[in-house]
Amino acid sequence: MLGVWLALAVGWSTPAGAQMPPGIGGSLAIPSANARYLMADVVSKRFPGEDLAGPTFKTGEQVDVIVEEGGSVRVRQGERYGWVPAAQLTATAPMPTLPAGGNPLLGGNPLLGGLQPLQPAAPAAPAPASPVKPQ
Repeated sequence: MLGVWLALAVGWSTPAGAQMPPGIGGSLAIPSANARYLMADVVSKRFPGEDLAGPTFKTGEQVDVIVEEGGSVRVRQGERYGWVPAAQLTATAPMPTLPAGGNPLLGGNPLLGGLQPLQPAAPAAPAPASPVKPQ
């Protein structure tokens, strides 16, 4: 019983992020209720109404909306914060793109699940003439 209490006490006293395996938590792009996507490359502003440049957000990047004020939106992506025009954000996630020539891990046409397309068969040789027996 003491082991159970000790495990609970340790679990409650450590930050939740410290218990997450590597790659889980803030580093994954998990959509939140406030998730938006950039429709174009945008150099954000550090402060609303100022010309001091903030971080650059790239087309298709997911950001979290913190607050909307007029035509500007305060966004966050990881440790980067900035004000971007509301018109540059969309709630629709971008379509994933494949490298030119399809996915090299799958090989061939990605629509066929990596299978190589069938090649047309060579023309068949004419069938030999069968002897005709007179009747």
